[in-house]
Amino acid sequence: MSEFLENNHWNTFSPSLNKAFEFYFKEIFYLQEKEVSIEAYEVTLKVKTLSKKDTIYTTGSQTNLGNWRPDKVKMKKVSTFERALTLKIKSPAQFKITGVN
Repeated sequence: MSEFLENNHWNTFSPSLNKAFEFYFKEIFYLQEKEVSIEAYEVTLKVKTLSKKDTIYTTGSQTNLGNWRPDKVKMKKVSTFERALTLKIKSPAQFKITGVN
């Protein structure tokens, strides 16, 4: 636990958030990476879009998810307002969906 004696109630957020990120990446992140399953599971991600012109990508913590490169894995247009992607990933997986319109 850290104390921020030089800070008050209004300005502790930034230093405490930085400290939390430091702890996460030094102590927890690599432990989580070691816990990734050997077996890969087939999953389907589906997204509804707001515009028929939207291009949707997914990115995440594994090679099949683009290794956090937001333009690497494009979702397929299933219908006017739906995009989908079927792929194999290991558990646990971290990902996010990004869009371009």
